[in-house]
Amino acid sequence: MANAFKLAGKIRTTPSDFIVEEIWDNRICKIGYSSFNRVKDRLAAKLQISDRYLHFTLVKENWDTIRALNYIRKKIGVSLKRFGISGMKDKQAITAQRVSLWKGTIKDMIR
Repeated sequence: MANAFKLAGKIRTTPSDFIVEEIWDNRICKIGYSSFNRVKDRLAAKLQISDRYLHFTLVKENWDTIRALNYIRKKIGVSLKRFGISGMKDKQAITAQRVSLWKGTIKDMIR
């Protein structure tokens, strides 16, 4: 057994070692959020026309998806059933994913 294979190193020790960005409709939900996007989102909040669904990017670190949505729904006072997601993302990672909120407004989300 002198020539036994040995594995060395660390495999995914922190959430930042594993980053998940979701792709939808030829676009990518990015982890980073630029100052330009902040200004654009504030402008969109002022101009929002009534729509059935509000779509946004949820970025989270070391939280499972349901826990994050529960946190948001408590802050804005809505039912968890009003959120739509296309699958669960890894808890122990930094993730970005698209979420829809039925009858949600941008003003609710930027409180």
